[in-house]
Amino acid sequence: MNYPEQKVVTVGQFRIGLCHGHQVVPWGDTESLALLQRQLDVDILINGHTHKFEAFEHENKFYINPGSATGAYSALDRYVCVKYLTVNVRENQTKYGILGYA
Repeated sequence: MNYPEQKVVTVGQFRIGLCHGHQVVPWGDTESLALLQRQLDVDILINGHTHKFEAFEHENKFYINPGSATGAYSALDRYVCVKYLTVNVRENQTKYGILGYA
């Protein structure tokens, strides 16, 4: 199967960009993520690859890395906790919750 490197979906009024994250160099770098966000023209960018949870706002855009749902090894962090992310989009706001265990 062929899957796209990136995907943009619209949920309510938000454009959400999805990508694995190996394309972002250096991995997880804020400015590199911001460049991808601008290229995709999205309000929220969800990426991964580092297996490390992160959620932050930068230049009025929201960035989420859900971490690792399996506890997979990460070269960037010795302690990897099994996690998954839920994102709730309603009208003019988004909320997220991180669920997992050590």
